Amino acid sequence: MHPRPLNRRADLIRLLRDRVPSRACGRAIDEGRVFVLGGFKPLQGFPYYAVKVDSHFGKRWYLTLECDDEHHRLIGRTIDSIDWSVWDGNPKGEPSLRNGDNPKLCAAWRDEATAR
Repeated sequence: MHPRPLNRRADLIRLLRDRVPSRACGRAIDEGRVFVLGGFKPLQGFPYYAVKVDSHFGKRWYLTLECDDEHHRLIGRTIDSIDWSVWDGNPKGEPSLRNGDNPKLCAAWRDEATAR
């Protein structure tokens, strides 16, 4: 089986949905609100995509889709908070996987994090 390309928002959400750590999180992806936060490029490790998911019940998840270098596969993880200082999007660009659903808002969060 060949890997499918990751080109669209729907591809990212599908990959995350297939790799979530719990059924409740998967249900929130299916039924709640999903906001793509964009691409992140940490100083160490591999770049990753982050998504915020709000369920109908008020629970919020921050999820990442990362490469597991040891096993050569993509993994989905939950994280407690977003490190906005390593956001790698273009605030003047169009919404995309790298820029997020709202690049200007994501850039404002990055600027706020780097100003601290």
